[in-house]
Amino acid sequence: YFDDCWVNRMRDAAAEAQIIITNHHLLLNALELGWAGERLLPPAAIYIIDEAHGLEQTATAVFETSLTDYTVEQLLSRTIFQEHLDESELDEWRFQNTLAFQEVAHLSRDNAYRIDTELEEMKKLSRGLSALAQKLKLNHPYAQGEGTKGDSGKSTVRSGTVSESSKKLRKAGSTTNGSSGSTKQPKKALSEDEAAEEKRAYDLAIEALSSTATKLMTVAVNTHSDTTVRYAVRVFDRRHTTLELHAAPINPAGQLHDFLFHPEEDEPDEEQQETDQPVTRRAVICTSATLATNGNFQHFKSRCGIEATGEEHILPAVFNYPEQALLYQPPLPAYNYRNADLYYSKIAQEIENLLQVSRGRALCLFTSWSGLQQVKDRLTTAGSPSIWPLRAQGDAPRDALLRWFKETQYSVLLATRSFWEGVDIPGDDLSLVVLDKMPFPTPNDPLHSARMKLLDESGSNSFGDYMVPLMNLALKQGFGRLIRRAGDSGVVAILDERLSSKGYGRQTRQDLPPARFSRTFKDVHKFYQSVLPSNAEFALNVWAWRGRGDPLADEATEREGAVHWRWQLLRLQDGKADIMDDAAADPSPFPLNTLADAECYAALQGLENLRDRIERAGRATTGFAVEVRSQRLTMDPQTTSQAADLHQAWQEAAAQWQQLTFIMIPPVD
Repeated sequence: YFDDCWVNRMRDAAAEAQIIITNHHLLLNALELGWAGERLLPPAAIYIIDEAHGLEQTATAVFETSLTDYTVEQLLSRTIFQEHLDESELDEWRFQNTLAFQEVAHLSRDNAYRIDTELEEMKKLSRGLSALAQKLKLNHPYAQGEGTKGDSGKSTVRSGTVSESSKKLRKAGSTTNGSSGSTKQPKKALSEDEAAEEKRAYDLAIEALSSTATKLMTVAVNTHSDTTVRYAVRVFDRRHTTLELHAAPINPAGQLHDFLFHPEEDEPDEEQQETDQPVTRRAVICTSATLATNGNFQHFKSRCGIEATGEEHILPAVFNYPEQALLYQPPLPAYNYRNADLYYSKIAQEIENLLQVSRGRALCLFTSWSGLQQVKDRLTTAGSPSIWPLRAQGDAPRDALLRWFKETQYSVLLATRSFWEGVDIPGDDLSLVVLDKMPFPTPNDPLHSARMKLLDESGSNSFGDYMVPLMNLALKQGFGRLIRRAGDSGVVAILDERLSSKGYGRQTRQDLPPARFSRTFKDVHKFYQSVLPSNAEFALNVWAWRGRGDPLADEATEREGAVHWRWQLLRLQDGKADIMDDAAADPSPFPLNTLADAECYAALQGLENLRDRIERAGRATTGFAVEVRSQRLTMDPQTTSQAADLHQAWQEAAAQWQQLTFIMIPPVD
């Protein structure tokens, strides 16, 4: 099947191609294998690394050793082991796997923690799997004359059939050091193709056992190395917790230096040796919109092991940021765990004010799950819900959330760090990006902690030379979610006082795209007035629902119970708002039989309230524009025939204003 294998066909095609497009992960794997004498991709004279700001992170993942508490379980569940090993022996190694990972789990209750001790149970597991691999190799029932012998010393498969000598493998297996089970036998004669396929599966299983044993030993042994950090991470999902183990390079600059940027020696290939052709030197081009920090590439070069001077270019922005974007930083209190409730209430209120002037269409990015949940709870509370359709990361898979956001008008999406990059939502679907904090790496993360310690010990300033540049790059990535095309416009709001109060914050602001900067909410309102068709000074949000349910529920959600309503009146230039619902108001003089009737009455009450305020100030309503947001209401609402008087009252009230515009909010699904 070699010639028909899709992977082999792709490799052959790549060998003939002039241009190969791949990802960072595969490229680094190929370069590492090439260094070891294997060939995954053909050699190239020019490498173009796009989105190169993520190269260090990818290199860490490629060059590290990692496994989870499910790695051995998944390995032993392969059919090949079920066929050739007794279940009791498999259970023995499953139990040892449990002991090994319990040993790690008991080291700390933290979600991420460094491993500084020898892991004895994991060593036992590693040695056992290594011995098991050796036993399977010695007792190979599909060797087909390759020199692998069974107990009789002869090849165990000849001409596609199982030899009699393979029947002795059960006894041979029981004497192998480190295991107590036996190997089972193939139950039928095999054709040549079947034997080749079985042999390939058997060989891969042995290779996987050996590889896993090596990984386990790498994590288990404390080498006291200053180049590698061993650590564990608990990963939670809705069903279970996974324990990940890592042995990662503290700084992958050495590997990137050797494999990519500065190969120690460019060896000539066979053709060049025969013809005395000169060796083609390698050129590497790194590009990214967020590659430079503090106006230079020093951080990137130092983290990736780049020593050559080369050519460096920082190109001007391709978008007209002063016209297309506004950077807004409101005056908010600094976060402190002692005032967490007050802090998140302020953050949620600021976001709600921003949503009112942006008309939803917002991507709100958080640096932590807890921050996201705190804000989500406040924006979706039944007492004062946001009128805009809102979802958060975790409500659905990533692609489904992005698809919902693009397909749902005026929608709001709350997300964490995985949405700071790789999100492309051009046009009017996205007009506001909110960043809750400056995205510093977590200092107690074992990998970042090890890197900071290494820098400090070398005399560098780990905060300024490592943490700040990483934060800078991440912040620029978050900012970059807003302007994706020449016709895009909007506001980026950074809700972190350190952007102005700290020296590194002010420098970071200088590194951001050159948008206009303001700390005044009125400027946000003016900006949206300049780019949106509505010139409304006030907004009137209207809800109607049945029973005790969600005020944003549509009519099909709750068909039983009385109809209720609520209105919220906002002054858009500063976000000041008043709210009223039927529980606090006088009974309606009109019959409210449908949700459309209730919305119409709520809007009528809200407009009358605003009219009274304006007239008390000595002004006329004909000089003001109002934007009405609801699920059903229009200038000519479809009220019931029993509510004809309500319809007439609404028409008269609506005619008193300079302009009345309507936004139809999609119902919550």
